[in-house]
Amino acid sequence: MMAGVETPVGSRFSVLLAGLVWAVASSALFWVYGMPHVRASFGSGPPAGTVVVADCWVGHDYEGNELGRSCDGEYTPTGADRPSGIERFKSSDLHRPGTVREVWSAGGTLTERYPGRMVAGGVLALNGAIVSWSPLVWLLSPYGRRAEAEISELGMFFLLAWVVVGCLTACSSAFV
Repeated sequence: MMAGVETPVGSRFSVLLAGLVWAVASSALFWVYGMPHVRASFGSGPPAGTVVVADCWVGHDYEGNELGRSCDGEYTPTGADRPSGIERFKSSDLHRPGTVREVWSAGGTLTERYPGRMVAGGVLALNGAIVSWSPLVWLLSPYGRRAEAEISELGMFFLLAWVVVGCLTACSSAFV
């Protein structure tokens, strides 16, 4: 132990290393799983498996019974980052392999988005940054570098970060 310091240097270093590993790992997970949806929400196109409905109509028989719904539009099997795979379809070949994640309203185009999705994507990116880097920010701050700082304070800081994330998510849900 160093003179005047009550916590061993080795334990302080291990906590700092754990915070760095947490930040890098959660940032990598966010980049792999979250960024495609953030990119799609900012208008660069829908995620893979999205059906974009350009025109829909309902057919009726002479007695007024509904015969079915017919749609024309586009389907993106590869996603927004590879728009070359866009396929046009008619109502006869509406069923394509893959998961239909979203059906856009009539007249929608591949890059048409409304502001609520942009707000939700921005909040998702901000939430990822807050959650992934909050332990490291606390450890590098003057408050976290104090000799009497404890791991329980890091837990409180992390809970506070989750409260901020929850508030941002609740506020953004009004726009979606």
